[in-house]
Amino acid sequence: MNTGIFTKYGNRKYLTASEVEHFISATRKYSIEVRAFCLVMAFTGCRISEALSLTTDSIDFVSEQVVIRCLKKRGRTIFRAIPLPSNVIKILKRWFDQRPANKPTCYGHGVE
Repeated sequence: MNTGIFTKYGNRKYLTASEVEHFISATRKYSIEVRAFCLVMAFTGCRISEALSLTTDSIDFVSEQVVIRCLKKRGRTIFRAIPLPSNVIKILKRWFDQRPANKPTCYGHGVE
């Protein structure tokens, strides 16, 4: 298993600071839901599947962190608490406040 920062073909597995800045800037033209999803991805480094499994209960607004269940741990249940910048917390809060009451999850498929 290759756990380094490069693939077996020598490609980077990460974005540079400049690439992250461009990615974050590009989110401004999308809906708040898409922007929130992209910002969580950018600031946590989580996998797409991990971000999709987040629920509203995954966000702790008081401590300004998100709790992510690691999905690639071969049967073990592991959670990571990752701090988020205040501006990302504000965007998540604004999005949650705008959503209809019948949409209980962040990005997933209706299971809270």
